[in-house]
Amino acid sequence: TEVSDYTTVGRWQYDRGWGNLYVSNIRRYRKNWPKMKKLIKRLIRMFKYDDFVFPPDQMELMAVQELRSEMPSDAHRIKTIKRIDFKGDKHARASVLSDRCEGGQVYVTSSRHSKLFIDEHVKFPDLHDDFVDMSSVATHHFELQKIFDFAIVKNAPIKSAYERQLLEKVQ
Repeated sequence: TEVSDYTTVGRWQYDRGWGNLYVSNIRRYRKNWPKMKKLIKRLIRMFKYDDFVFPPDQMELMAVQELRSEMPSDAHRIKTIKRIDFKGDKHARASVLSDRCEGGQVYVTSSRHSKLFIDEHVKFPDLHDDFVDMSSVATHHFELQKIFDFAIVKNAPIKSAYERQLLEKVQ
């Protein structure tokens, strides 16, 4: 409907060497599930080597199950963020991308929706935050939130040598 949230999609790439994020193919839609599912399946076939990552919300989890069932040969590329890794509130999760933006490490390819993407992040929190949600899923997929886990969760236990290294970088 005209008041429903948008469904947003984008193609994200992460350069681990430089720490840069690249966002392209940004789109937003207001479609019912059958039409959106058809579009997602087309994207999965078009981008044969990409993962398709969804947030850990109930509706998305059902969508993931349905897509995996209908596309068994691509099921390994249809993923969701684990709820346990999706820490903090929406503002805390959004800070992961905003920090990269401030560091000049986010590149957005010009497209029909790229201005909306940027505006929504600049105005966050605002009426629409669907692109912000998409960005949060992407940064969590690339595990960039681990740097911020220590700030998001008070007294977060350090579980590995990798997390110790991240903590040293933050301090």
